[in-house]
Amino acid sequence: MTDESPLAQLTPRERVLVPAVASMSLVVGMWLGLWSVPEKALAVPADTAEYGGVELAYMPVPTVFLFVTILILGAGAWLSWRSWRSTQKWRASDDKNRKKRSSD
Repeated sequence: MTDESPLAQLTPRERVLVPAVASMSLVVGMWLGLWSVPEKALAVPADTAEYGGVELAYMPVPTVFLFVTILILGAGAWLSWRSWRSTQKWRASDDKNRKKRSSD
């Protein structure tokens, strides 16, 4: 067993793909979970002051789901981009070192 972190054991390609796939899977699971709930379960009593009482209001998609979706996908894209940039920097420095060694 090594003392390296699990992320250090991943290839550069896996470091880019893991955040992207994880964020997309989380969003798809969240939406499928919402859609798997029966319609009647979401018809909760809501205060309707305009009409002078309380009635059942069906809210098919909570407003927060849209913001959470954007936040999760944005975070996954940013983490993937950051991993990709670090991979590109590593490749550029490795290419420079390789050129230096070959000229010697």
